[in-house]
Amino acid sequence: MFYPAVSLLAWLSVSLTTVTATAGTGSVQTRPTGAPSPRGLRITVDTRWVEGPGYRPVRVTVTAVGASASERAVTIRLHAEHWNQRWGTTTVEQQIVLPAGQTQATATVAMPRYFHWQQFSWDCLIAGRRVKELSRAAGGFTMTGNFDENDFTSRVLIVSDPTKPVRSIKHLVGFLPTFDVDAQHLVNASLWRRHWWKARDQSLAQFESQWATVITRPPSELPIRFVDYTCLDLVYVPLRELEPLVRQRPAAWQAILRWVAAGGNLVLEEPASLKMVEQTLAGPGEPAAGVWQATQGKLDWPTEFTLQNRYYAGRRTGPPAVDPGKTPAVKPLPTFRRAMQFGQVLAVGPGQAELAVELPEKPRPLDWKRFAWAKQHGLQPHVPHIEFWNFLIPGVGKPPVAEFGILITVFLVAVGPLSYFLLRRRGRLHVMLLSVPLAATGVTLGLLFYALLSDGLSVRYRMRSVTRLDQTTETAACWSRQLYYAGLAPAEGLSFPADTVLFPLLPTTQHDSYYQYRRAPQPTRHWVWRDRQHLVRGALPARQPTQYLTVSSRSATAKLEISLVGLPQVRNRLGVGVQKLLVCDESNSLYWAEQIGTGEQAKLTPIEFSTASERLHMEYEQARLGFPPELGGGEWPQTFGQAIQLDLTTLSAQELSLFLSPLEQGLRRIAKSSAASQQPLATRSYLAVVDRGLLVRPGVSGQDKGSLHLVIGRW
Repeated sequence: MFYPAVSLLAWLSVSLTTVTATAGTGSVQTRPTGAPSPRGLRITVDTRWVEGPGYRPVRVTVTAVGASASERAVTIRLHAEHWNQRWGTTTVEQQIVLPAGQTQATATVAMPRYFHWQQFSWDCLIAGRRVKELSRAAGGFTMTGNFDENDFTSRVLIVSDPTKPVRSIKHLVGFLPTFDVDAQHLVNASLWRRHWWKARDQSLAQFESQWATVITRPPSELPIRFVDYTCLDLVYVPLRELEPLVRQRPAAWQAILRWVAAGGNLVLEEPASLKMVEQTLAGPGEPAAGVWQATQGKLDWPTEFTLQNRYYAGRRTGPPAVDPGKTPAVKPLPTFRRAMQFGQVLAVGPGQAELAVELPEKPRPLDWKRFAWAKQHGLQPHVPHIEFWNFLIPGVGKPPVAEFGILITVFLVAVGPLSYFLLRRRGRLHVMLLSVPLAATGVTLGLLFYALLSDGLSVRYRMRSVTRLDQTTETAACWSRQLYYAGLAPAEGLSFPADTVLFPLLPTTQHDSYYQYRRAPQPTRHWVWRDRQHLVRGALPARQPTQYLTVSSRSATAKLEISLVGLPQVRNRLGVGVQKLLVCDESNSLYWAEQIGTGEQAKLTPIEFSTASERLHMEYEQARLGFPPELGGGEWPQTFGQAIQLDLTTLSAQELSLFLSPLEQGLRRIAKSSAASQQPLATRSYLAVVDRGLLVRPGVSGQDKGSLHLVIGRW
């Protein structure tokens, strides 16, 4: 049985209507533009990609006039900045090696994109010296739209040859609304729909040139690292491109699957069958293990939503009506969904099922928040976030106001009336000309050293992480939130694995104006890519809480060896200690274990769900988020004299909350009061509270202050 559905990509058509210009942003630049440099080299930098936050893949090609007998190393430094210098500059450095005997080498540099680029330049260094003729001075960056708009619209990669006709992706038609930050009305997508219908015979390249949030790339040009897809919301693969992608570009296909596991959305157009899709996802020789569910194939966009916060307010209604007389009908197609760790795979119009499919009486629509980058992540990297203040290290970083008040009072009494009385009795009042400034200097230095020593000089950190581990495919994905506080800024900065993506979380202040709120100052950041990514500048300022949201995805052989034959038992092969463990077997029976060290074996005992929920909830309570008393305490703050009330079920379109991110949604599986915790575990799965992150490690050595790490596993 198939459930009819409108086009799965209905949201795509209108998510592009607010931005009409060249496809994506960026351009291709070459230096030198004429004859090769005296060194016989030419540098080409391709920055074309979609607009929005994430790690933007920049292709850098080094071309030599003739082959060299020895390898040559070229260091490229890419610089991006905004016209507003308060946003700082992003610099990324990477070495490119031109092998001996070859005339060309290409590398993809992952460049973090946290703000709207308006100037772009690069420096080329050979043997540590800048080569002017191979470098590019700061110049304009081809961009479109408003950065805030692009955060709330969907960015799409279509895997296809741009010369193919657009009718091959005929499902890019729909009627759902979109919005931007400042508009007071919804965009009527039916206008775009009629425009598309008239131009349906154009090529993909022509189609792409009209919308800044759609790019097309053939399989041969796709990046091969997970981080290079993190600017996207959806990857769309037509049937004709699926086999060439899987067979000819396996590294690119695996990178896409890593990105999906980390929370991305993969859409496959009209595959032959769901069984074929499952085999493609699992790999050759591996069993089909996914659970497919029928869905409406459209988004659950609210019929009415409001935009209310302390900076702007408004009301918008939607979706707009579609005139059936002017808009051609679209043939309904069956749509099926399969979860893949944090992400999902959607099959539109499969020829056959050939697999067991869940067919609910009322198929649910797709969650529209998964297709808007800012809603999915719960933040915008360039906008201050009120929830910054609910994740701090208690007692650290607060000025010792009471202690300072006592010391200053003692100083005033001692250096004033007491000193005057004693010196007057001895007839040496003239000594006060020397004693008062010396005492003031001593007390000032004392206060300074007291403040330094009260918080210490070391680095302290606090983390929250959720890791989804699929032991059947040996893959894992992780979301984490990391807080750092350094008495002295570490000279080496922060260092993370190359398959980890960082997004800064900026604090709000009491004096934010609307302009400052949307464009908060950011530090100048300098990355160096080697086998890892090193944030060597702007990573961790001294005596200032600094937060990052991180996303990782990679292969993982860590596992729990669970045996339920005879005496139920488990052996810990995760590489981290397990504090509490809840296991669900094939018959939905639950088992419990605690305190299992690395490599140790423990007995599994049967347990009721209510009892297990109470025990897991204790771990959540110990690391619960909470605002300081100055902001009213609790999970939601009283900020600057005005309460912020956020209803997680009807959160307005522009409000952002980390509580809706995969991180907090995962952690709330062990919060007794949340709806997520009431959901039964899937068969052959487990929840494990561990003492350290499975995939995540702190970017610098320091002291752990109350971290919480959860592993949601499948065995």
